[in-house]
Amino acid sequence: SVDIVSGRKRADLERWLGGLPIGLHAEHGIWSKPLGQRDWQANATTDLRWKESLHRILGYFSRTTSGSFVEDKSTSIAWHYRRNDEDFLGDLEFGEYKARELRAALGEILTSVPAYVVSGHKVVEIAAAGLSKGVVARMVASSASAPLVVAIGDDRTDEDIFGALPCDSVTVRVGPGSTRARYRVTGPGDVRRLLGRLAHRPEEVLTAAK
Repeated sequence: SVDIVSGRKRADLERWLGGLPIGLHAEHGIWSKPLGQRDWQANATTDLRWKESLHRILGYFSRTTSGSFVEDKSTSIAWHYRRNDEDFLGDLEFGEYKARELRAALGEILTSVPAYVVSGHKVVEIAAAGLSKGVVARMVASSASAPLVVAIGDDRTDEDIFGALPCDSVTVRVGPGSTRARYRVTGPGDVRRLLGRLAHRPEEVLTAAK
């Protein structure tokens, strides 16, 4: 079976992947739609009153950082700065500089609210406490009957998945950066080739993983 665990909203995953026979898990695992199920189910309930004050803070960072924007999800709020690659402050990328500034500002605020910071690629997200990609990946793996668990990801938030899975799993980091994964590939082309091997010659992957 195949499961996609993403930080994206339910509507995004439904639009892109809803027609495929796979399990979907949105907003870092807050919402799940297992294979064969029609409706999304909430994996946790939480107090979301903290989002109102964070809207103001992230709105300020969006207004003062060219090319950035705020994305509101059902149980989290995210500040994206991936459109900011050409802006610099001295020798520091301006978006990264502002992201560090935002994380520092959130450090004190989040000590008193049920939420935590998720730092992904060109995004700082504040998500409801209680679930993460790693927690959901462990749930999916424990219910699977397959002889091998394979996890592939390219984002910092995917490190939670790599750390949560059994040590004999095939965990694959896509691209550069420090990682908890056992293996690394350079890009999407390598991922497609790996998936092809899994589909047509799974015994090779099983043998290599031992």
